[in-house]
Amino acid sequence: MNLPLKSDLRREALIEIGRRCAADRDERKSYHQSLRQWYARGTESEMRARYNKIKAHVRQSAAYLFQSESVRFGVSLPPKYGDAFSEQLKASSQELHRFWHGTRAGLIVSAGVKWAHVYPTVIWKVVPSAGEASLTVVPDPADVGVFESDRPFDKQEAIIHFFWLTLPAFARLVKDHPREHDLIDLAHMEAELGAGADEPTAPTLERIAVASAGGADIFTTPGVGALTRGAPGEPQAQVEAPRILCAELWVVDDRIHDWRVVTCLAPSGYLRAVIWDRRVPVLSGMDPFVALTLDEALDYTWGFSEVDDLSGLQEWREHKMDQIDQLFTLQLRPPIVMGGFGGLSDERAKRLRTPDGVLTTSIPNPSVNRLAPTMPPEAFGFIEGVDRMFADQGGLPILANPGGGDAGGGLRAGNQVGILATLASARIRENAMRVEYACSEIATLMLRLHRELHDEPLTMADGSRFLLSQVPRELEAEVASHSASPLYAAAVGDKFDRALKAGAISRVSYLEGLDLPMANVLKAEARKLEEAAARRSERILAIQEMKAERGRSR
Repeated sequence: MNLPLKSDLRREALIEIGRRCAADRDERKSYHQSLRQWYARGTESEMRARYNKIKAHVRQSAAYLFQSESVRFGVSLPPKYGDAFSEQLKASSQELHRFWHGTRAGLIVSAGVKWAHVYPTVIWKVVPSAGEASLTVVPDPADVGVFESDRPFDKQEAIIHFFWLTLPAFARLVKDHPREHDLIDLAHMEAELGAGADEPTAPTLERIAVASAGGADIFTTPGVGALTRGAPGEPQAQVEAPRILCAELWVVDDRIHDWRVVTCLAPSGYLRAVIWDRRVPVLSGMDPFVALTLDEALDYTWGFSEVDDLSGLQEWREHKMDQIDQLFTLQLRPPIVMGGFGGLSDERAKRLRTPDGVLTTSIPNPSVNRLAPTMPPEAFGFIEGVDRMFADQGGLPILANPGGGDAGGGLRAGNQVGILATLASARIRENAMRVEYACSEIATLMLRLHRELHDEPLTMADGSRFLLSQVPRELEAEVASHSASPLYAAAVGDKFDRALKAGAISRVSYLEGLDLPMANVLKAEARKLEEAAARRSERILAIQEMKAERGRSR
């Protein structure tokens, strides 16, 4: 975008860009709250469903798409570098695994994958925190807006992110600002009490590069939250601290050929004052957001929600369960018709509905008829049919769906069942690839940010040391061997077995491809075994050469 050079005109232009990015925020927040209630309670009303099939389905689907404990990464560079950094890349991959698990990034990705079934799109953000790359998931994706909502998320020229700051955190944000006192007064005047934040707080990059007295960059990542209320009785955070709504606007500035990051006060969702306006100091040319949409739309950035698709089935299922429950109740306590008792009062008639109840009458030949309804034999079969529709709507494999019918009937145990499960999971495997791409993008952002912040040397296999900053910036992290999803586990393990038997890979590479406990210890032992085997081969070859020389000398 061509932003004005004059600061006053540029601020007005930025505020207008932010307003356009946030145009659909209120509408999306209302829609997301409805989706959250369907997931949390299984109904659209204040009543809770007897059995929340939506939540069960989402949890099962998310478990198929991503498993945090098994994901592994490979680090690579563009082909133009050849094998110049091959050993450094191996050490970089080990470093990536260390801080990936150390920062609990896998669990954050797992939470985002689950909520990607609920919301049309879920968004992660990679920010620096305490000198390390940190990953957060935006609690309500409606707090992130784009300039053109009919284009893909990664093609946007402006992105806005709303977040809440407590007043002490806001004071730290504006410290040393030329208008520090005016901004603090405005924040106190517009602050709101945040009772009812619906998600745990998540950090954001507010103060991007504040020059200290010594000229060093300072990064602060205080917590943020969302002021949205859930349904009555729904568990939700209770935040009584006064907070002010702020916004972080990322805009592509054509003049500097990079992102311009603007932090603003945004009470009630309207940008009021620009606090910081500067070029992004780290990861130049990249924004920190990663979006995941499981059901994409060609002309809508945010796509479609799976929970929205399942809500009709959930309502239908609950309605049928109500009817079955009513039939059971009428069978256990059926209405009765009594004849020949004369002027029998209702209180005396109730004795026939109590254990050991006795009712006497002088009228001969009285009658008592039970009007118990007949339970249809296919009643619970109907519920199983609805459950199969859940599996079909969500693309879950039939064999993995409890109550999914006799999908495995007539199959012999072993490979036939596995092949059928693989073929039946084609749709969910497609979603697993979407999750894998998002996970790779997150890992790449974290690795590149770690490269900028990390100043400790790494050690290669031969004992030599290097700095991560000595490796080119084009580092890319990719999920290795589809290890993010358990759907690929059996197939990948079989491929590694065959590659090892064919001598195509080393034992160390074989162990790196498998999800084994104590992998580092096992890989060190495998290297020693390979070195010992190489030395034995050299000795055998030397002996054979000596024998050959003696034979020729005779």
